[in-house]
Amino acid sequence: MNLIIVNKSGTRAKNVALSPFLLGFLVLLITIAFVSLAYTITHFNKNKNNLNISQPLPSNLSGDDQLLALLELQRQELQQTKLLATSQVEALSLRVAKMQAQMMRLDQLGSKLVKVAKLNKKEFDFSKAPAIGGPETINLPEIEARIAAVLKELENKENQLSVIETLIEQRMTANLQKPTGKPAEKGWISSYFGKRKDPFTGRSAVHRGIDVAGKEGAKIIATAHGVVTWAEERSGYGKLIEIDHGNGLITRYGHCESIDVQVGQQIEQGDALGSIGSTGRSTGPHIHYEVIKNGVKINPLKYVRQKRVALNLQ
Repeated sequence: MNLIIVNKSGTRAKNVALSPFLLGFLVLLITIAFVSLAYTITHFNKNKNNLNISQPLPSNLSGDDQLLALLELQRQELQQTKLLATSQVEALSLRVAKMQAQMMRLDQLGSKLVKVAKLNKKEFDFSKAPAIGGPETINLPEIEARIAAVLKELENKENQLSVIETLIEQRMTANLQKPTGKPAEKGWISSYFGKRKDPFTGRSAVHRGIDVAGKEGAKIIATAHGVVTWAEERSGYGKLIEIDHGNGLITRYGHCESIDVQVGQQIEQGDALGSIGSTGRSTGPHIHYEVIKNGVKINPLKYVRQKRVALNLQ
């Protein structure tokens, strides 16, 4: 390609030959310049449109003055945005403080549960206070980090409390399934477990239970949670109630006057089972009370002497 250059008077002309390489390079420079100019204009108009300008710019201002006025409005918008962000950060900071206060209350509750349930304090340590404080100048990244730390701590506390709750429930269930206290609301032990004289023959015999004497018709109560497995007459026992408490433990209540439960019925500790009587091989109103562990009749006295204690978390 040939490029002809003419002077102002037009009297002289100069012919310049351009190689394809130089021509391509020249076209590339012109294209880059055009694209840069277009991007600059577009970017400026976009930023101008994004500004929240509450008042129009005076039309009598020059181009430079309009640009300065526009920049001032942008500065004001940025200042308002900063104030809004500051107020939001303060609100988040207050929320973090409330969360930390709630976590401290959880710590107190957790410590009390550990003490009441007699758990290992080293395994469930609620004495460590949550991290609080910080510099006076609060920024959003710091607040986000503090929130993340508090949430993580709350998650740990929640897991600990969940484990404690499970352990307490298991312990309470085990305690409720363990025979405790006398099998009657009122009464006294009239005969103990072991060797004694048979009341009918006068001979030495082994008494494999205890007798709790009481007023005829008085309530017989379940000494533990369980399921009724017998609720009718049996030889020697008269009217008999038998309850399976699980874990190899069974209790029997003999010589009943009446039976108020049926086989398969679920029983809770303290439920009324029937009434004291003198049915079967008996000399008077009483309950023949037996505890069977893994198929062997054992002395019920240690269970009878234990008090029924409810877990108090207050």
